[in-house]
Amino acid sequence: MQELEKFLAENIQIALTITGVEAIKFFQELIDTQKDAQGQPFEKRTHTLRRQQGKKILKDRNTLYDAIQVLDTDLNQKTTKIGFSDAEAPYGKYHNEGTEITVSARMKKFFFAQYYKASGKVKETEKGKRSRSRENLTLEADAQFWFNMALKPVGSTIIIPKRQFIVDDHPELKQRIEDTVKQVIEERTAKFLNDQNIKL
Repeated sequence: MQELEKFLAENIQIALTITGVEAIKFFQELIDTQKDAQGQPFEKRTHTLRRQQGKKILKDRNTLYDAIQVLDTDLNQKTTKIGFSDAEAPYGKYHNEGTEITVSARMKKFFFAQYYKASGKVKETEKGKRSRSRENLTLEADAQFWFNMALKPVGSTIIIPKRQFIVDDHPELKQRIEDTVKQVIEERTAKFLNDQNIKL
């Protein structure tokens, strides 16, 4: 009886572990495909910075992508909570839910700093004129973007569009979890019965 209780308890833990693994994979796939849980494409960026070129909308640095993890597992309630670490990606919920951010004086200082940083990288020709190279044009576009952001008055709002990649429930994810759990538990059950010399 003790062996059976141990076996059943382990199955619950394994099922919760599988749930976490499959959910993380599914949510990361949404970021990779740049589509939300309903299959709608993520809203495009208003401006693509130099460091973002050629990269997915929510994956330019992989910070948010890698921050998706198991936050809590409750064996008694048989639940697993998936989300992102606020310590690693505190802005994650803004992208997932969408929000409006009020511009502060501190933010304006940051925007100006980014503007000066981008402007300082723009190269000039031997004649002292700005080069029209692709790199320079990209840097100038970045500088203009940050300049426009810096001109926003304190108290104005910046809209971060909703690009939902974490959901509480999804039929495809649910099916993946059920299929994987069923396969693993069936294999474990067959081995358990064999080890215990139990024939059905």
